Amino acid sequence: MNSATRHGGGDTDPTRRPARIRRRIVLCVLAGVMTSIASAWVPSLFGRIEYSSAPSEEQWAIKDLNPPVYLEGLIPEFHVAYPCWPDDRHKPWQLWLEPGISFTQYEFGEEYTEWDRQLHGDIPPGFAILRGSFGFPFRCAYYEAKYYVANGGGPFTTEFFERCIDRAGFRYGIPLPKTNNQWDWVERRLPIVPHWGGMTLNTLIYGGTLALMVVLPASMQRFSRLRGGRCLACGYDLEGIDQCPECGLEAS
Repeated sequence: MNSATRHGGGDTDPTRRPARIRRRIVLCVLAGVMTSIASAWVPSLFGRIEYSSAPSEEQWAIKDLNPPVYLEGLIPEFHVAYPCWPDDRHKPWQLWLEPGISFTQYEFGEEYTEWDRQLHGDIPPGFAILRGSFGFPFRCAYYEAKYYVANGGGPFTTEFFERCIDRAGFRYGIPLPKTNNQWDWVERRLPIVPHWGGMTLNTLIYGGTLALMVVLPASMQRFSRLRGGRCLACGYDLEGIDQCPECGLEAS
């Protein structure tokens, strides 16, 4: 049995170093993904969701935003999208979660036109979707928080919304237990549909930061030992010798 085995070759065997690096990279990526998901779920669970639509002046409209298309055939043609602003009512600690939340209202067809089924048929003349997007620093997950039409509460509206929700699938999010917060006019849901661009960027930021914290110190130590002529595994001074007497690693 050589000295490398006696001293735990798993830490000193250079042939295992690439495998260790790959494992660390995978762990950093997984940690980045989980942190990115947490950056979306924590605001959705505890942040302010009492949002109202912005004024409908032309300057508030979002011009180049791809609207939801999964309800095509059930709703009118897309009209315009507006950012939604948080109401003033809030708990002070929720302000810390505000950077990880944004709501957008998508409007289809005619704005605030009552749905007369005899006049308009099975497709409402006006329809709106409120989408909540969550994540920090980039939005990485979303759910469709609310559908609504202006029709005075016709009984056929419930059936219509059920069709929309069935079509939406996971986009409608996972319902969370109701709270006693009177300001939660938007039902809290857990976003599980990713914004792939934001998820990728957040993962790179969080996973890359962790990788630097894990890999950089080890790389600096390795460089220092290599420059000083010491054993890369244990730091033993290898001046004038070809193999480390401490751990058995050959000098590189």
